Amino acid sequence: MSVTFSLIVPIFNDSKRIERLIRSLQPQVGNFEVLFEDDGSTDDSESIFRLLVGTDSRFHWECHTHTGRPGAMRNSGMRQAINDYLIPESVKEMNKKGA
Repeated sequence: MSVTFSLIVPIFNDSKRIERLIRSLQPQVGNFEVLFEDDGSTDDSESIFRLLVGTDSRFHWECHTHTGRPGAMRNSGMRQAINDYLIPESVKEMNKKGA
């Protein structure tokens, strides 16, 4: 039995943290996707994402109008997720955990 999961990561001006997170997830194997839900970042988070991810189809970026509500970004990711299990997580918390 293969476990599939969708990791949902709200993003807002996290360019200083996003590289470490992506680099820690890229070598992982298995059936998963990572949904970055951008709450209207004004920094270079998206360009860093695009540069690092390239054509890796497990990673997705969705840009939204700024709401200031991470919960709205998580909800959007949950609606888009395609896998059996949903894991909402913060880029800040994942970096603290040493992801």
